[in-house]
Amino acid sequence: MTGLVQRGINRGSVVVAVVILLLAAVVATFLVLRDDDRDPGAVSAAGEEGVWDPYAKLADGGRGATTAVRAQWEPVAEKFASVFLDPGRRAAWLSALRPLVADQLYAGLEEVEPRKVPDGTPGTLELVASGNRSVDVTITVDARTDWLLGLRLVDFPSDDFGWRVYGYEDRGPAS
Repeated sequence: MTGLVQRGINRGSVVVAVVILLLAAVVATFLVLRDDDRDPGAVSAAGEEGVWDPYAKLADGGRGATTAVRAQWEPVAEKFASVFLDPGRRAAWLSALRPLVADQLYAGLEEVEPRKVPDGTPGTLELVASGNRSVDVTITVDARTDWLLGLRLVDFPSDDFGWRVYGYEDRGPAS
């Protein structure tokens, strides 16, 4: 530190610079996690309950509802539900889920105990909302007590795969 003081940079300047950097980080975090980006009860790719990526926000009537685009995301949703609900051996389960989910969601799935995943068989799939690059679907899970599995799928144009599951949630009992 004596070398810095000799060059005209004192400890006060260093403290001010650190404080400015910390404030900038807080402001950036606030902007990313604003209240309008929250969806209570959801599990996001970031692994944070209730937080959805603004990129994945839905606007009803988007191209996700078209027959051609539905043919791209629907098999991903069905395959995810099928694999997710039949965990079996942990390594095989994670390996089968890997190509179906966003990177951040996969990191969260690595923390899930497969034996704690509720039993069931995927049933009917219903499109809840769609945007141009995202869809929100509900899958009825046939089980001892039927329940609803909610999925958010996002089309990632930056890679060759396209549609991936971005988040999932238990939407309660099927009526």
